Amino acid sequence: IAQVAHDPTHRPNRGLGLDARVSTTAQSRITPMTEPPAAPLTDRQQREIEFHKDYAAQKAAERLQPVNCDIIEDHERRPHNAYWSTYDRVLAHDWRGKRVLVPGCGFGEDAIRFAHLGAQVSAFDISPDIIAVTKRRIEEFGYPEIDLAVMPCEQIMYTDDTFDLIFFVD
Repeated sequence: IAQVAHDPTHRPNRGLGLDARVSTTAQSRITPMTEPPAAPLTDRQQREIEFHKDYAAQKAAERLQPVNCDIIEDHERRPHNAYWSTYDRVLAHDWRGKRVLVPGCGFGEDAIRFAHLGAQVSAFDISPDIIAVTKRRIEEFGYPEIDLAVMPCEQIMYTDDTFDLIFFVD
């Protein structure tokens, strides 16, 4: 877990390096950006987007199930499990009001868990299809305040010192 300084008056630059942006307001939709991406996508990034298009279609119904929050709510911990051990470190802090970024967020499980803990969450993924499922999921389960974006990790749109925590688990 890496923490960076946070300036509560600072707001991220919302227009750089995005192919699309997800608005989670009442009229949610994926809105194309007016500015071009910072750099063209690589062949690897294009392949990743194509792979996740199929994966999102296969998993969409399954991923609309509620997020399992046992990892943050269960008092009986699992120290032998690396993922649970990561969350043991997370739970050692108070995340209420803290800014958390979840790069490569997939279907949003970690983003939803941090929002459940009271964090102000921004999350992104390279796949517009994955983010579309994530958007439906956060709206359905009551976390519309999660800020979602579509972009590759290599073209992050946020400025330095925007977040208190960047939570990146592979």
